[in-house]
Amino acid sequence: MCITSGPAKLSTTKILSGKIDDTYHLLAYSNTVENISGKPNSMILAIPGKVTEEDFYDTTAYAKFLEVIEEAQRKRFKGMSLSRGFDTLSMDAEVVNFQVGMYNIFVSDSASNIGKAISALSPEKRPEINPEILSFLENHYAGWSFVIACFDGDKKMEAQPIMLKFKPIDPNTLYFPALDAHDGGAPNLDEKVWVDHFLITMGEKGNDVNFSELSIPEVFAGKKFFGMSYSGKHQNGDWYAAIDDELNFHGFNLNRSSIPLIKKPETHEDHTTA
Repeated sequence: MCITSGPAKLSTTKILSGKIDDTYHLLAYSNTVENISGKPNSMILAIPGKVTEEDFYDTTAYAKFLEVIEEAQRKRFKGMSLSRGFDTLSMDAEVVNFQVGMYNIFVSDSASNIGKAISALSPEKRPEINPEILSFLENHYAGWSFVIACFDGDKKMEAQPIMLKFKPIDPNTLYFPALDAHDGGAPNLDEKVWVDHFLITMGEKGNDVNFSELSIPEVFAGKKFFGMSYSGKHQNGDWYAAIDDELNFHGFNLNRSSIPLIKKPETHEDHTTA
């Protein structure tokens, strides 16, 4: 349910996307990962805005918070059908690198800088990223930032959530990264892929969630949540949702598109929804 630099099996993807305030959006992402490449691997998340190391949250104390939200939503809708089908781095900038659970995280301002970013890893831990992937990212997500989550080993792991805030290119659109390619090649925009997602948004409206003893950060104070499950075969692409006053109360009005629906002004062009 994302782009990986080498073969991997990913499942039970959970994504939270919401508006924090007039400056920042929040994105949280987790899944179950099994590296089947036999060598170091990485997951690449495109971010439609600017993000720095300081914008990441340490989710160690509340690693299960997305599961708590999902469980609360599933109980609320029991009996109903839920399935539907940075500051920017420069070429001369110091490499941004830190740890989030099983992931060694790097941040890059462009796809062309990803190789430079992960060069901080020793060769035996550094994933090989196909130039085809980098070329695709550079063209597909022009003007976006990238989070490269490097991992190793061959055991199935429930990843600690990656959570960050960012200054969005488009403050009026929520983004849920879901473009699928985990065979070591660039995504095929013409294929249908198996989707196993639980998508969550937050805001002033929606449903209360009891986080019990989890040490939830201040960013969730006063927020309500709404989540829906999406499974089955879907056209390859990302999910997008326009922000409006009713979004978090009545649910999602989602578009799944193989073409980015968020573009920097200088890269704007006509597009259609897949």
